Amino acid sequence: MAAAKRIILLVVIFLEGVSFAGIGSPDTVSTTQSQQPISKSFTSIQTCFPALARDEFKQSIDLNRLKARIDDFDLTVKSTLRFRRLSFLTPGGKVTHRLTIRAQPQKNQVFDYEMVLEKLDPAGGVPVEIEIPRHHRKNPKQSDISSYLYDADLKLEETSFVESKMNGHILVFGRHFTEVQDLELRDAKGSRTLTCENQKNLGVVCTCK
Repeated sequence: MAAAKRIILLVVIFLEGVSFAGIGSPDTVSTTQSQQPISKSFTSIQTCFPALARDEFKQSIDLNRLKARIDDFDLTVKSTLRFRRLSFLTPGGKVTHRLTIRAQPQKNQVFDYEMVLEKLDPAGGVPVEIEIPRHHRKNPKQSDISSYLYDADLKLEETSFVESKMNGHILVFGRHFTEVQDLELRDAKGSRTLTCENQKNLGVVCTCK
């Protein structure tokens, strides 16, 4: 009888150990509790354009990756530069200039480009336009643009594009150097608009309207 009681006691101890280390263990519960909540920005993407919603965007959004996802989802048929803005220090690093090339819409969706050179006020005052040759001002060549950047210290390059997509969507996005900072995707009917922006203190924030 004593031997039987000893066997029963060992079985109970063994089963308690299995229960502790198994499905009901604290580790499993903590893993479940540690799952991160889905961000509101991901919900906005899912609401506006469900095909763009991927697991990698659930907690945080990389706008370069989102732009690539949009391009995979809907091919670009036309891309137009809206503006290119270059902020740079002149040789010697004493003066900050800003060179802007911006689109000037013409008839039949044809664009001319205007180039403007400005001197920036370090105190944040109104920029002062610098006169440039007339043939540089309208539809400048790359060599014209490069002539102002020779030996300069480029501080910031901002570009903005508008893209027409194969399915009729319109994408507008801006970059700082190669990093996408903001984008807006509108559907063909104009009934849905996804807007995302990289906000310094909050990270990327997306809304759906």
